[in-house]
This record gives sequence, structure tokens and C-alpha cells, in this order.
Amino acid sequence: MRFLQCFLDFLEDFFITIYNLDVDILLPLSITLAIETGIYMILKHKDLKLFIVVSLMNLILNPSMNIGLHFIKDDATYWILLTIFEVLTIAIESVVLKLFMKFHYLPCLLFSIHSNVISFGIGMLLFPVYEMKITPIILSVIFLLIYLVTFGVVLFSAMRSHAKGNDDARCAK
Repeated sequence: MRFLQCFLDFLEDFFITIYNLDVDILLPLSITLAIETGIYMILKHKDLKLFIVVSLMNLILNPSMNIGLHFIKDDATYWILLTIFEVLTIAIESVVLKLFMKFHYLPCLLFSIHSNVISFGIGMLLFPVYEMKITPIILSVIFLLIYLVTFGVVLFSAMRSHAKGNDDARCAK
């Protein structure tokens, strides 16, 4: 009987998580995408491959962490696991950046630390609005628009650089 009650509690939490997607997953993900891709693009602009790698890392790691944390009820356990998840995220991101972008490890680690600390800090500043119903949706849309504008700028810069490179090659002939 106890097992059944635990299972029903789990299902209830699961469906509440799905229902509250905007607060538990979409808002933190949109903040992370906007802030972290923005930071990476400021530090190394015009690199479409970097933008895609950073986006994919965050699309996988951020929702995974937030879904896992949603089921933690104890505050102390939540903050301990959040810290562990953030440290793991920094480690994973720096290794992925080193492998895909062929940067040295130390700059990758510093990029990851800085971008995660800044996006975490902004998330904590916005934490009080998580309890409101309409505000997380609005903030999610705003941060997703920032992300899309960043993507547009990177894509435009990459295409312009590519076209300029082709023009230079034709002039050299």
C-alpha cells in the first residue's frame, strides 16, 4: 500500500511538472540560452559552430537539471544538489567546448564558469517572480527573443564573413 501511495505521489508531481513547464523548465532554459549564448558570442563572435554547440549543451543540461531538481522537497537537499549539478554542468561544458571547438582547456573552463555564474545569478534575481503565473511566460518570451536575436546576429555575421571570403578569393584570381 505504501508503494502505491509513493507511486501516486510521483505521478502527481510528474504531471504538475508538465503543467508548470513554463516556471520549472522554460523560464530557466530561456534565461540560460539568452545569457550564456550571449556571453559566448561576446567573447568569440561570428562563430556559428560555437553558437550551436553552446545551445545544444544548454538544451540538454538545463532541462535535465531542472526536471531532476523539481522532485526534491527538502530545501537543504535541493541546494546541495543544485550546487553539484552546476559544478557538473561547468565540467561537462568545458570538456565539450574543448572537444568540439579545439580550444585549450583553461579558457573553456573559464568561459563555462563565467557564463554559468552570470546566468545563475540572473536566475536567482528573477526567482521571486517564479511564484507568479503570467510573469514567467512573459519573461520566457523575452529571453527567447533575446536568444533568437543573438542567433540572427551570429548567423548574419557568419554568412557575411563567408560571402566576403568568397569575394576575396574571386578577386585574387
